[in-house]
Amino acid sequence: MNSQHTHFPFKYIWNVDFPLKLKHFWWRSLHNGLPVADNLKKRGLRVDAICQLCGEEDETVNHLLFQCKLTKEIWDLTPISTPSGEFLNAHNLADNLQDLIMINRNHANELKLLFLLGWRIWKMRNALIFENKRMVVPDVISQALVDLSVWNEAC
Repeated sequence: MNSQHTHFPFKYIWNVDFPLKLKHFWWRSLHNGLPVADNLKKRGLRVDAICQLCGEEDETVNHLLFQCKLTKEIWDLTPISTPSGEFLNAHNLADNLQDLIMINRNHANELKLLFLLGWRIWKMRNALIFENKRMVVPDVISQALVDLSVWNEAC
């Protein structure tokens, strides 16, 4: 992360009212601490670094959450406002996350959904890797919307 974005996403992550596991997930994501293929390979494990969702590029945290063609489709189909033009093409996870936060910062539900959707993308990836279960885009979005509804009702 470059210095101008070092703390920016964190204030939103820690201040948004949602479960601690999601805050921890995003904290780990921003610190490149998720066990994606690229990180596992860098740590000496013999894994195929290619994204299992799209099969086109190395699976980095940024690729998985924002640049994979499948996850871009998910972001495009949600009610979350997204940047125009080169949608989430920054090679830096913090920049992509900052763009989404800035656009949605005045809309509490969209901001919560943004963080829930990242979590659901991670769970979609893990279902494929560990259970050989491929989820369809509408189901991932639907699960994130249900999560949002349940969380709002609980609060």
